[in-house]
Amino acid sequence: GIASSVDGEQVCIGSAHFIFEDEKCVIPEGEENKFDALPPEFSQLYLAIDGKLAGFLAIEDPLRPECPQVLKQLEELGFRRILMLTGDDERTARAVAGKLGLKEYRSQVLPADKADVIADLTAQGCKVLMVGDGINDAPALSASHVGVAMCDGADLAREVANVLLTRPDLSGLITARLLGRATLRRIHINFAATMLLNSMFLAGGLFMILTPGVSALLHNLTTLGVTLNAMRPHLPGRHARQLEAA
Repeated sequence: GIASSVDGEQVCIGSAHFIFEDEKCVIPEGEENKFDALPPEFSQLYLAIDGKLAGFLAIEDPLRPECPQVLKQLEELGFRRILMLTGDDERTARAVAGKLGLKEYRSQVLPADKADVIADLTAQGCKVLMVGDGINDAPALSASHVGVAMCDGADLAREVANVLLTRPDLSGLITARLLGRATLRRIHINFAATMLLNSMFLAGGLFMILTPGVSALLHNLTTLGVTLNAMRPHLPGRHARQLEAA
């Protein structure tokens, strides 16, 4: 928040924490109902003059349209806990979490607090994926196991993140998760096939079932097959098209 003097009056503007806790401002008598009726889905900045609330600014930060579907897909892909960390006050955080169907959230979280939450989750044995796009998210992105930043995010967030989504669309999280799982599956299959077949060819040569020429041919064919298998598209359909467009 900001505190200054205008025409001899002390003027403060900022968050609820700054106005009511740090600056000890109060709501004018008889105006409590107006304060309680403020729309909870909007972020609010409060204006106080000489220690009394004089007005507020309601700031709409609309949700990304794909967000509810992405959260549902993340749960289907095995993410056990999805936690929202926000610097907004409790009213706004509760309203946004309700729209998204989130069971866990933290409100009025400072940048250092976000990193502390990540550390607590890690201490509980969780593998933490953090998504953020602002300067304030940088400490948490750095502290998480996997930090994901948006392409239109702050430079610092993009610098410290492990993964950078190439489009300003959260559905890229799903594509990245599916791509990672498919890549690991392909690696395991190719490794197992290589070890099994080459061991069989080696045994065939040792017991003189296969001639050296046939063993060499089969080995090269195995290498060719593994290479061709590795070159196949990892993601079918819509996700593959999204990756090509990126």
